[in-house]
Amino acid sequence: MSYTEPKNLTDWFERVYVINRPDRPERLKAFYKNIEDTKVADPSKIIVYPAVMGDKTACPRYFLSGNGAWGCLRSHSNIIENLLLEQINTGIRVYSVLILEDDVEFVPKPLFRLHAFMSAVPKNWDQIYLGGQHRHLPKPTGIDRVMRGISVNRTHAYALNRKVFKLFYTHINNAEEYIGKKNHHIDHQLEIAHRKLAWNVYCPPVWLAGQAEGMSDVCNSELEARIWD
Repeated sequence: MSYTEPKNLTDWFERVYVINRPDRPERLKAFYKNIEDTKVADPSKIIVYPAVMGDKTACPRYFLSGNGAWGCLRSHSNIIENLLLEQINTGIRVYSVLILEDDVEFVPKPLFRLHAFMSAVPKNWDQIYLGGQHRHLPKPTGIDRVMRGISVNRTHAYALNRKVFKLFYTHINNAEEYIGKKNHHIDHQLEIAHRKLAWNVYCPPVWLAGQAEGMSDVCNSELEARIWD
């Protein structure tokens, strides 16, 4: 009987990005070490996306959550914008994308759990979270290995299906919902869409990824390693 290696992230998703500030090479090094240790993806197929450095970029007056949060929002937004423009300019369609932040930290030996989860995800998926923080309890789907996210916070490990690219892009850039709000980041904006059931969000019953310890450019503070329930 032959042994078949379970699929990894770069098998499951057509395009995989990691967002990294060009002035934080140590974070990228730690990211790749975790990828290699866990064998969760083929490192050669991961595209490094230079983060928008919020502390070096002026954010609009209506955005009160700080330059770090602005840079984070713009980094995620720019990836999707570029994918949409890629189709217009070249005709190339990317049907799924996984977006990682460079502080993502996958759990040890995740491949079999990843394979079991991804094999069970319904075909109508729009967004998949591999790591995050449930701010409302997820709902069962009737599938053992898959839960429906109702209000998922954090953006260190999520995937999007092409059919929701435009809706996602429009929603996270809806300036009206940021005006006058402090501490309203991209993940808080995404929670609004989740609670409205604007698109189908799925996640594993136990997270496959948390966030590594280190300096947060969004919070401008040192954070401990975290993985949420």
